[in-house]
Amino acid sequence: MKYNIADVIAGRKREMSFTCRLVIDDALAQLNHATGQSSSIETNGKVYRSDDKLWIQMAYVGMVQFVCDRCLKSFDYPLNGEIKRQLSARDEFDVEWLIIRNEQIDLAEAIVDDLVIKLPIQLVCSDDCKGLCPTCGIDLNQSRCQCEEETIDPRLASLKNLFN
Repeated sequence: MKYNIADVIAGRKREMSFTCRLVIDDALAQLNHATGQSSSIETNGKVYRSDDKLWIQMAYVGMVQFVCDRCLKSFDYPLNGEIKRQLSARDEFDVEWLIIRNEQIDLAEAIVDDLVIKLPIQLVCSDDCKGLCPTCGIDLNQSRCQCEEETIDPRLASLKNLFN
């Protein structure tokens, strides 16, 4: 969602507050784990001028659907965060500021940038997710497979008896 901040840029207002519901599906598409399901995020915050700099301060809360890295099932991931960043008209990416384009800022872009920084490297549906069997592909959370439990690299097989 684009938010027009022309009044703060021009100095007609020192601060502008906002409260809105964002659907950030298009912005989430850049994350490999996103499922494409609708992701509604509640936001509130303000854009303000402090000295000669423009700032955004906002809080967001919502639920996003991701795919588990272990079992490949969709799961809901709760979002809850706060953002405080400087606004800049320089059109180059930097995590320190949010870019102003045509006197507007993209609130969804701010949230996704924050998620990229805060999300864990491995997204899992639960800490005890067993994932998929690497041999047969069965979901180990739902049933056990009949695959051989221990496979040893033949080059290292002689080391198995070293301590016996």
